[in-house]
Amino acid sequence: MRALGETLTSSYQWLSHLKSSQLKSIAHATGIPTAGPKLALALRLQRELPQCEYPPPELGVSMGQGSSVRQSAGQNGVQREMDRNREEGNLSILSVDMGIQNLAFAHLLVPGPATRRKNGSGSRFTASGSPVPTLAAWHRLAVSAFPRSSTLGLSSLPLSTFPLSSPRSRKQKAQTEDESVQLSSDEEGAIATGPAEEDEKFSFAPDLYAEHAYTLITSLLTTYKPTHVLIERQRFRSGGASAVQEWTLRVGVFEGMLYAVLHTLARERGYPVFVQAVEPSRVARYWYGDGENDALQEKDSSETKKKKRMTSKEGKKAKIDLVGKWLCACEAADENINDSVTRASSIEGQKIDVAPDDNVRRVVNAYLRKWQGKKTTKSRSAVSFDEGLKSDIGKLDDLADCLLQGVTWLDWHVARGEILRDGADSSVVRDVLLDTGSVKRA
Repeated sequence: MRALGETLTSSYQWLSHLKSSQLKSIAHATGIPTAGPKLALALRLQRELPQCEYPPPELGVSMGQGSSVRQSAGQNGVQREMDRNREEGNLSILSVDMGIQNLAFAHLLVPGPATRRKNGSGSRFTASGSPVPTLAAWHRLAVSAFPRSSTLGLSSLPLSTFPLSSPRSRKQKAQTEDESVQLSSDEEGAIATGPAEEDEKFSFAPDLYAEHAYTLITSLLTTYKPTHVLIERQRFRSGGASAVQEWTLRVGVFEGMLYAVLHTLARERGYPVFVQAVEPSRVARYWYGDGENDALQEKDSSETKKKKRMTSKEGKKAKIDLVGKWLCACEAADENINDSVTRASSIEGQKIDVAPDDNVRRVVNAYLRKWQGKKTTKSRSAVSFDEGLKSDIGKLDDLADCLLQGVTWLDWHVARGEILRDGADSSVVRDVLLDTGSVKRA
């Protein structure tokens, strides 16, 4: 304990008085890895807690250390917008759930911490001061169906030209999986049958997907002007399986291409974008874990609590349900928009807001319709509601993952900001001390 206290700086000496389980709980609440012994974990907390992208206004806007891609920007419109957002402390978060047939992303707009101090609590902050991000865009794309930008002579494409991912039947999915298993690495780039367009549709040649990666990133930067890009971290194996699926390798290669494009644009054009990988397991543990593994607490017939590891299927359903509850809470808050008292109570338990945009409203309405399995109630804020009900948006887990990833990352950095400001007196640390094994509730 003495060696630990001497190693830590004076600002974080209170960490030396906590148990290892308490340090892990703080790490879970702030998105920091928990591996290693107590000393290593305490030093990691000391090093990474100051890397806060949402510091309180008392500590200044540009406190976060960020990544190496933050460089002086040029004078084009995209870069000026990014600089303006960063100066005001506003965040424009682009959260990406990786995939090739089903790549999903959510665009979240977050008011800067100084906004609350200037304009009062308003409707974009809870009573406790936590920001409520606005869902400004929500899409799932089929990267394999992207047009070749080289043939169009364009470096970026309008979002309206992006091919949206459509649901496929089980027969189509099985056929695609069988084809991917049968193809060898030498055969991936060229399928002998069919016209050239069909060859490219099923081709995973590196040069083709490098072009798709460049088109995707430049189009997203131009359209949404993000200050932060979060990319789901891929795993080579799932559930401890020894085999590495071919589709997993393809998505992993495409993931690396996205980072390469972002890094190149940062170095060559000076795009000041913060890029970070987010591990899905850490997001799941933040909401449902006990700090040691992904577990749910259930009651058996004797009413005693026991822990049961959450399966992959249960995890997907839990995340879909959580996002569905957020969207329902947002709709309920919009219904009470003229009742200031009810609105204030609704916003306190609200995790997201939805922008008054036709496209995002259609996706939200379709998501709720499929999640609830019935026709949702038409709200005052729902735009083009009937049109949104006509389309089946297919799988919900990809859309849920990208939105949950962005909101969770924001929660982590809000918590880091509180610890930076209040230290051991912050609400995050107090909650850990009161109940080390507490689980985040929806």
